[in-house]
Amino acid sequence: MPKTDRNVHIDIIKGIAIVLGPPLTHLRGFDTLFDERLRDVLWTFIPGNFFIIGGYIIYKSVQRYSPRQFIYSRFKNLIIPFYSFLIVYALLSPVYIRLANLMGVESLYKGLGFLQSIIRFFLANATLPQESHFLWFFPAYFIANILFFVLIKNIRSDLLRLIGIICAPMAGVIMSDIFGHYYIPWMFDTALVMLPFMFFGAFFSRYQAQVEKFLYKYKSMSVLFSAAIFVFLWKTTHYMTWIVFFVIHNYFEFYVKGVLGFLFLYLLAISIESYSHSLKKFFVLCGKYAMAIYTMHMIILDFGWIMRKYYYLLTERVSLFSIFLLSVLVPICLSKYILSKNSFLKKCFLGI
Repeated sequence: MPKTDRNVHIDIIKGIAIVLGPPLTHLRGFDTLFDERLRDVLWTFIPGNFFIIGGYIIYKSVQRYSPRQFIYSRFKNLIIPFYSFLIVYALLSPVYIRLANLMGVESLYKGLGFLQSIIRFFLANATLPQESHFLWFFPAYFIANILFFVLIKNIRSDLLRLIGIICAPMAGVIMSDIFGHYYIPWMFDTALVMLPFMFFGAFFSRYQAQVEKFLYKYKSMSVLFSAAIFVFLWKTTHYMTWIVFFVIHNYFEFYVKGVLGFLFLYLLAISIESYSHSLKKFFVLCGKYAMAIYTMHMIILDFGWIMRKYYYLLTERVSLFSIFLLSVLVPICLSKYILSKNSFLKKCFLGI
């Protein structure tokens, strides 16, 4: 493998995760295209993989930032786009409801009063308005990034870091039990629960050369190994595993499946890099515009769903797949050709 500062496999993994994650799993009519269990399997490891990637990236750059610089950078990259899109979804929600009524389609959302929306926006927790609830990732990821940076920057002992990995999710679950998940601002409990994934990302970054040397030794078997992992995840995944974790606190299964999911995607990335240049370019592009896809996909999915009756030349499966594909491609085009051309829009919506 050529020596570069940037790991192309991480870019591919990011692209695969963002395509198979929110746009696909949030698609209305998902069960028309796939077995419903696929959604549950994807949600056992997709969220954790973004935290693993975050830990991988931060660990490599931790020495370049002071705490103040890092917090400012994360605030600019995550929180400004978070609030910008909360406002966009709040403004589009009544338009969506009105259009759904005109089209005779049942609306997914109920409009909130302005004051209630503002309160929920600033709490930035699990009570986010329904149309923008999926944006929970931003405050949780922001808090987890800060906690991870502080621990990596200031604690040199691997033993103390291990204690932190063990105690963080316990503290998150205890906090959720005492105060209630829906009353904890900025998804702080979720950030604590996801923190071990960031440490795994740091561990992978630290021993990347050894891991890749081993994986490349068996590169020809990467497709088989990734398929075996996916079959294992499929056979052992129960309904709504993501929610079940918060109910029964099944740490072992949750983290093991998250790490196995990362390994599955990494082996898949090796296969794609080796055998398909076109897929490699596509997923690297999706990874580059992952934030845009994540923040905009729901707009495309919602409006595509209520307009689907006009796809009279298409079968239901083809129309649903078209909506899914648009929810990936439209955000990329908007970001690349419109938002990135204006400095104000770029700061507000792309965090650049």
